[in-house]
Amino acid sequence: MTRNEEAERQRFNWPALRDLAAVVTVLVIVKQSLLPFTQLYAGPASTLSAMVLATILLRRRGSAWSGLGFRWPTS
Repeated sequence: MTRNEEAERQRFNWPALRDLAAVVTVLVIVKQSLLPFTQLYAGPASTLSAMVLATILLRRRGSAWSGLGFRWPTS
């Protein structure tokens, strides 16, 4: 393995970490803000909002959920 290949392999993907932090932050903020009002819908609302943000971030990078391995069943 050449030195360039090793450096490329060890380089950390900071934008991916930023996107992950944004999704987790939205998940926690939405859930914590809804818990005083409703415990029944706080979980689903926070999950839905985090999924919407993740979809927007994926589309912005030119990818989709299928690029991560999620596909509709072939039934």
